Amino acid sequence: MKRAAILFVLTVFATEIVVAQQQPANPISATSSQTDPNLTQVQLMLQSDAAKDQAWGAWWTSQLRLTSLLPQIEKNLESHLPGRDEGDQAVIDTSLDALIQLQSATVPLDVIESVYRRGRTPQAMILLAQSRPGPPLDEFLLKLMDEEAGQGVGREWYAAADLMLMQKRPGLVASLLRGLHIQAYIVVCDAGKPCRHQGVGSGGIGDGPGFGGRNSIYPPWPYYSLSTVNAGLMSRTPVLFQGPVSLTYNRGVASTFPSLVYDRFREQRYPPNPTTMDRLRYISAAAPTVQVSIHGDEDSPVSWKDIETYRAESQRIQDDLRNRYTKLIEQLRDAGLLSLSEFDSVTAPPLNFITVDQRSAQTPPLQ
Repeated sequence: MKRAAILFVLTVFATEIVVAQQQPANPISATSSQTDPNLTQVQLMLQSDAAKDQAWGAWWTSQLRLTSLLPQIEKNLESHLPGRDEGDQAVIDTSLDALIQLQSATVPLDVIESVYRRGRTPQAMILLAQSRPGPPLDEFLLKLMDEEAGQGVGREWYAAADLMLMQKRPGLVASLLRGLHIQAYIVVCDAGKPCRHQGVGSGGIGDGPGFGGRNSIYPPWPYYSLSTVNAGLMSRTPVLFQGPVSLTYNRGVASTFPSLVYDRFREQRYPPNPTTMDRLRYISAAAPTVQVSIHGDEDSPVSWKDIETYRAESQRIQDDLRNRYTKLIEQLRDAGLLSLSEFDSVTAPPLNFITVDQRSAQTPPLQ
């Protein structure tokens, strides 16, 4: 799966942004009285054949915290996931909101994967955080890490890695190493001159909902996004994903349900998430007793003297980095963080040595 951002085409009358632990004012369905419905009424909404009623039932289940109705919510969600019309979208998003707000830990992994594939990646990751740890969850998280690596600026890779890290699950370190690619720049400069490789910057295309006006027969529309936690600042929402890059989530509520279409476009960023430094930070966090002497892509300056001196220094730099990588994976194996088969699969150093010639007179050629 190519990682892509989600472009929302949304048409709503007005919006109200709320955080995950806040509740919006209770709306009243056009088919209801001016008081909150009781348990039986909400149950009848959820059991209705009409998507509008099911959406309102999911909304009231969340608002009134009717946890006994969650099995019916899950059933409605699963039945509408293949659908594409507005009613399907309404049931999907209000049902996901109820499952998240009432912290359901019973949503099957195959349903969560369908939610993920339908573009609700923040909701899917939150449900995964609420799921019970075990081998099936490990397998799914590792698959997401492989799929999301290198695909733009999305945060889902970090969320999956954080869950694996928090639960100390096997397979995390091997996954981090298998995706590791270290760029080692050997920068040759004139004697006495500053010698440093200038890296490529990054940029991306943001995503988020846009709003316009229209009335709706559906309840308020809840939607979610993942955001990084700024160091030193207290998050107003639960920090569900804790690691070198910690994440929380934001919950928004639009006052009327939108007409929405999910389209997908590639976000561009260089280097793409996760960076080499990110992977090594997660390895360090997973292996606090292991000395990690590689911290990211490396620049190694060489002051120009003659071709023989350059070749000897270049070989020394390459040998040193290869030795540090070998020592790292041996320590990880000895610490029990790599099985023997995992160790064998990552023994080849993922190193790419690049010579950067910054001499004023680039003769003789270095290659």
